[in-house]
Amino acid sequence: MSGGDVAVMSSAGSGNHGIVAVIPVAMTARELGADDRKLAEALALSHLVCGYIKAYTGRLTPTCGCAVAAGAGAAAGIVRLHGGTPRQAELAAIAEGAARRLGVAMGDAALQACASYCASGRDAVNIVQLAGGAAHAEGRDEITPEDVLWVAETCRHSRRMTQRLSETARVGVCAGLAVSGAGQGVAMEIECTASRAAHGAGTLLLGGMVEEEELDLRTRRLRRKGTARVSAENVRAAFQRRFALDCGEYDVSFNVPGGVPMDGPSAGIALAVALMSAITGKAPVPLLALTGEITAQGEVRPVGGVREKLAAAVEAGAQTLVIPADNWEEGFAKLPAAVYPVKDIAEVMRIAFDVAPEAEWDGVIPIGDRQLAIGD
Repeated sequence: MSGGDVAVMSSAGSGNHGIVAVIPVAMTARELGADDRKLAEALALSHLVCGYIKAYTGRLTPTCGCAVAAGAGAAAGIVRLHGGTPRQAELAAIAEGAARRLGVAMGDAALQACASYCASGRDAVNIVQLAGGAAHAEGRDEITPEDVLWVAETCRHSRRMTQRLSETARVGVCAGLAVSGAGQGVAMEIECTASRAAHGAGTLLLGGMVEEEELDLRTRRLRRKGTARVSAENVRAAFQRRFALDCGEYDVSFNVPGGVPMDGPSAGIALAVALMSAITGKAPVPLLALTGEITAQGEVRPVGGVREKLAAAVEAGAQTLVIPADNWEEGFAKLPAAVYPVKDIAEVMRIAFDVAPEAEWDGVIPIGDRQLAIGD
């Protein structure tokens, strides 16, 4: 910075910002033994967060850019090095900024703890404010992980559990997308097994799904099949109509591990891919996540919460995302994953099993140099 003949790096056009955004991240990487790729990812995130904040504060501001912008960037980069997801790094950066505005320090462990209990940026700010108040009442100028945990327990914040998708493709397994009761997207693994029925009368079992629900209509109560079961039955009907495959000849079992009951029609195309994989013995492409309703005719219908679902899929590491065509938005093209809008179950299968567009599709899945007839 004083003109010495040494390499320097700036951030958001400032050498001071560069020091704060780079050196803490680099020192943390050295301490953790992180490789060059992980360091590069963490530094890139640090610069991006710093530049994003500076874009709003401007070049001349009464706040310290090194502390607020570069400090938040460094916090995000450090969380990334510790294995946090991009979403956790974003929340940690928000918490870092809130702490600095309060005039209290917040170490890496406290930032990670805060990010793990936040569902949104507002949650991060609220936790920091309450934890900062507790620290101030005790005459301290630093928020500790214990302060964060106390706030989380008192306010009943649940720890965010991020489902990471397996990089290894498995037969009968794919990821569906849903929205939790808190409005957050969730990636859920769906398992399926299928075996020939002994006497041609196949069964359909659903594990971890709502099979029946009760509706209270004031004057009377109605019971109906859960929409997850309806989706599974629609998949079987679509296989019969579109692929001439009678799923009634198979004992089919779906399972959603994790103990969270799944409901809603949006799992339709994920159930279809899992079932096709189980019957044919061919695994779908790895890091695949899907959402979309399926009809008995094999059409893919729009569903709700697609933005939240895609955010959860990206956070879980998905690289191939399939959504209904009617849910497509231009902004999805900017996501760090390939997003495919589809209208029909055949399009879903082509993408899920990497079938070339020019390949014939008449009840078979091309596998390598041969054709595997569905139902063989």
